[in-house]
Amino acid sequence: MIIMARDKDRLTGVQKAAILFITLGPDASAPILKKLPEK
Repeated sequence: MIIMARDKDRLTGVQKAAILFITLGPDASAPILKKLPEK
């Protein structure tokens, strides 16, 4: 999915976080996700 700059304001926080984690990759994202609460 390609996200245009003008669409970034329409994304939810969860969607923005998902994009960040995908961009970081599994090695960088895993330690961060382990520290987050389940909800």
